[in-house]
Amino acid sequence: MEAGARQQMTRWGVLDVRDLTEQRLTHTALLLVVAATPLAVWYLPGSVFRWQRSLAFALVAAAGALAWALRRWNPVAGALALVLILLGLAAGAAVLIPGSAFAFLVLAVVAAGALPWPPAPLATGLASAALYTAAGALVPPQPYSDLVAFGLSLVGAILFLNARSGMVILRWSWRRHGETLRLAEELRDR
Repeated sequence: MEAGARQQMTRWGVLDVRDLTEQRLTHTALLLVVAATPLAVWYLPGSVFRWQRSLAFALVAAAGALAWALRRWNPVAGALALVLILLGLAAGAAVLIPGSAFAFLVLAVVAAGALPWPPAPLATGLASAALYTAAGALVPPQPYSDLVAFGLSLVGAILFLNARSGMVILRWSWRRHGETLRLAEELRDR
């Protein structure tokens, strides 16, 4: 009886993590699309055409749309693709729009929170800090680059601690659910 309850709990636990990943990715992707699309249109040709900014926001919206499309097929792949695309956009933005890489790196760190691996935001934050520091060799160094690198790492660490706490709560809930199922079967058998 206990092995059956444990197997059922594990099966539900896996589904819960997948559903949670899909839900977090859906919200993150839709927010990126809804926020970036109007900004991409805002910078379209007018009296002053800022094609770099328009392109950057259009690519963020496209990355969000791609992640949203991938969420049903494989939410982990969608979240990972979103993080990697945002990191790549940060590298491109550092060259095209001086001083804008930080914004894309923060988006990548926050998007890593959709991954089911709690240390993902921390790893992305550290990678973003390293990328931002390395970008100083390619483009003119930005003021306060050490503070920016520290901030990216700190945001990643905070998101990691929050994700870890959430996973502890989920594990506790699954354990209690399995115990309840076991007790219900014992009661039914009696």
